[in-house]
Amino acid sequence: MSQTIQTITQGRPRSSYFVAFRPPQIKVAIDEEIVCHNPRTQVRTKAVCVEHFTYLWSDIPDSFCILQYGSIASELRTAFEKKYPESKQAVSVQFLLLKEIK
Repeated sequence: MSQTIQTITQGRPRSSYFVAFRPPQIKVAIDEEIVCHNPRTQVRTKAVCVEHFTYLWSDIPDSFCILQYGSIASELRTAFEKKYPESKQAVSVQFLLLKEIK
C-alpha cells in the first residue's frame, strides 16, 4: 500500500533572527548589540537583542530545544550547567532573541 505525502507551500525559513542562551554572568538589554562566537566554527555573528525570555527548566519544550539546538531540554541543561557551574541550582534559564546585523 502506497502512502500519500502531503505538501505544504512553505520553504525552510532564512530568518536573520536566532535564539541564544544568556550566560549567567552577562546582562543584555533590549536593543543592545552583542557578538556571538561559535567555538566550533570560529564564526562571529554581530546581532542586536530584540527580546529576552525565561523558561523554567521543567517547562522548556523539547521541541523548542531540538529546533534551536538539536538536543532535548535535559541534554541542554546538562551542557549549560557544565559550562556555567554557578547555574546548577537555577530553576530557570534566560534566552535572548537576537537579530543578525551586518
